[in-house]
Amino acid sequence: MTSEINNKDSRVEEIYQSMRIRMIQFDTNPWLNDVRTRMLVWIQELANQRGKGLHYLGMPSVMFYDVKDWLTYLGEVSSVELMTDIYTKQAISGPKLGIPYNGYLGDIDYVIHNAKDYNERKLEGPFDLVFLDYWEDIFYQKVNRLHTASSLAAQQYLCGQKEWIFALSHRVEEKNEDAYFALTSQINETERVQFDDSQLQHAYSVIWNMKKAFVEKGYRSAGIELYMYAQRLHYVFKLEHMLQSDPVNPLMSDLRVWKEGNEQELFVELDISKGELHGKSN
Repeated sequence: MTSEINNKDSRVEEIYQSMRIRMIQFDTNPWLNDVRTRMLVWIQELANQRGKGLHYLGMPSVMFYDVKDWLTYLGEVSSVELMTDIYTKQAISGPKLGIPYNGYLGDIDYVIHNAKDYNERKLEGPFDLVFLDYWEDIFYQKVNRLHTASSLAAQQYLCGQKEWIFALSHRVEEKNEDAYFALTSQINETERVQFDDSQLQHAYSVIWNMKKAFVEKGYRSAGIELYMYAQRLHYVFKLEHMLQSDPVNPLMSDLRVWKEGNEQELFVELDISKGELHGKSN
């Protein structure tokens, strides 16, 4: 275990300095702030339905921007951090949020797959709001991070979590074109849609495969939102327990898409059925 942790820490140190500026810029990005604001609608609905604060799981920075924006509707925070110095600072500032705080040291994929962190601390769920905010692509060092989402969904189902919100954010890198193509190839011919926008094409393949994974783990998506800006894609799923009578077809429907434009925001509403695209842009 010690050698594994040291290897991971060494990898982190190699990119740590270059990431510091990116992390600050990304945390304070006006577009991300807008995404957080839009997510509030579903977060507020779920909190009102629960009648109590939600349990959040994510990778907030030392400034806890996500948590602070949603704090009114949160009842507990579970933070996962790979960098030791940030983890140490969070251990000081986290409890000052005014709600129960749990800090986990480790790579988020490792922590979720193993349900524990590098210090052997058990990951305590279930969670109501999960935000996996990756700096890199979902395909990183030959790791498909969609498997992490699938593993989390299985744990949530076993814990009896009936409704929850899952958000995923990642970069899109050209070097991973083959990996995205592999995702697309898994889509059934009758459900495959071709988009002129390559970024939207990548997002479609990710969403389709993610929906399929959720269905296999016992969930249906009651709503999906996609935000496209710069080189990043941000997905938000509203998930519910799937009843025996629910269809298991993983086709997308009522997908709402926001794309950052040069001067104005582009809103697209898509209804995908039988391989055909229906929708409009405003």
